[in-house]
Amino acid sequence: MAYPDQEKAHLLIADDDPDFAESVKDILEREGYSVWIAKNGRKAVDRVRGDGIQLLILDMGMPVLNGLYVCLELKASGHILPTIIVTAYTDEESGALKLLKSIPTTRIMYKPFNPKVLLAEVRALLEAREEV
Repeated sequence: MAYPDQEKAHLLIADDDPDFAESVKDILEREGYSVWIAKNGRKAVDRVRGDGIQLLILDMGMPVLNGLYVCLELKASGHILPTIIVTAYTDEESGALKLLKSIPTTRIMYKPFNPKVLLAEVRALLEAREEV
């Protein structure tokens, strides 16, 4: 079921796994979202800075810039947006995940996850953003 305001929602998936990114893109587009894919952290930062992105789905382990550095660079440049961090979780990421959990508009999802849970998180973050 697509909600009327979703046609206006522009989402970015930043993940270097093309199969994962395409599958998530398909799920979101079926719900009426406009979706782009960035294959590394630098491309994600550039796309967000280009405006129009309302929500970021961000893999922690990416080439060029990892998920933590993407968040830090976006925050430093004043581009703060709702973000869903996706990760397979490794011990090396635990400190970064704790830091990112402290940001109110950030959610963390562990791979693999249920597509219905992803859609619920996307809706909740977009609705919370509209209320601000």
